[in-house]
Amino acid sequence: PLNDMTNRYSNLAHNAMAKVKDSYPCELSRLADMSLDDFSKLCPKTTDKTILERIKNVVDDAAARNLAQADLINYIKRLGSTALNVVKNIFPSLL
Repeated sequence: PLNDMTNRYSNLAHNAMAKVKDSYPCELSRLADMSLDDFSKLCPKTTDKTILERIKNVVDDAAARNLAQADLINYIKRLGSTALNVVKNIFPSLL
């Protein structure tokens, strides 16, 4: 019945989110450990260096302060739509 389907999909969604949450600290740490030059190699060549530096600073700060994923997303959103699109390309599991 409907309840069984809802529970099954709820469980699938919960398990998927758990995997994302488990991978977030590792991904964040990996990005924070990169030099700005290596970080910029992950981004499209057309990306403005100022935007890259701002993204990198936010990532480094998030890693240093052990920010939650939602907090990091909010900080990136504040950088604007260009920064958000860049992050979607280099860190898709974040969003």
